Amino acid sequence: MGALAAALPPVSVSFTALDRYFLITVVLSVVGWTGLARQLRAKVMAYRSADFCQAALAAGSSDARIIFVHMLPNAASHIIVSAALSIPYMILGETSLSFLGLGILPRW
Repeated sequence: MGALAAALPPVSVSFTALDRYFLITVVLSVVGWTGLARQLRAKVMAYRSADFCQAALAAGSSDARIIFVHMLPNAASHIIVSAALSIPYMILGETSLSFLGLGILPRW
């Protein structure tokens, strides 16, 4: 997070609260997407060898059909739960940035 402070230009002092909120959202999203991607990849790799995917492959379904009809609906619940559970971590990240003076500043 300290690298973020060094990377921000000096003009960032004059950012509005909305600009800072957008910047914090982008930074936390860029940092936090890797955990969900790793979990989702593991889940899809497990589905790849499942019987329903093997049956669809044997029936002649295309790869895109197998992904969108069989794998994505099964992984949707995992995506929703992981996204919902990541919200408190994003709030803690924003709180940490605010503690360091990089968060949304109060308007005086």
